[in-house]
Amino acid sequence: MARGRGGNAGKGSSWVRKDLRWAIYLRDEFRCLYCGIHMTQCVMTLDHLKSRSRGGSNKADNLVTCCQPCNARKKDRTPRSWYADLRKKGWPVKDIQAKIRRNTARDIRPYRAAAKAKLTE
Repeated sequence: MARGRGGNAGKGSSWVRKDLRWAIYLRDEFRCLYCGIHMTQCVMTLDHLKSRSRGGSNKADNLVTCCQPCNARKKDRTPRSWYADLRKKGWPVKDIQAKIRRNTARDIRPYRAAAKAKLTE
């Protein structure tokens, strides 16, 4: 593993099952939970709220939909550090935090079932 990079570095999208990836995209309405951009306007990724390098998991409640630019800016920083940076830029941090709490608290099972159905069409 490359020094200073998370456990998923260099693995592309294969580090999480396809149905879980799509379930999270569905749960988050195909929008970056940081900047709000829609998936049709950029390339989406998944971001670990607590990075793998800091002990975070690949479970749905630790993953959010994120555009590549936001994911690259956040890197493996803690949410507190990332939010401080967003505050300096004038981003609505309280709204972002509320959206993340709301979405990650949702039961992933219905979204996962929908994702599996879509992937088997």
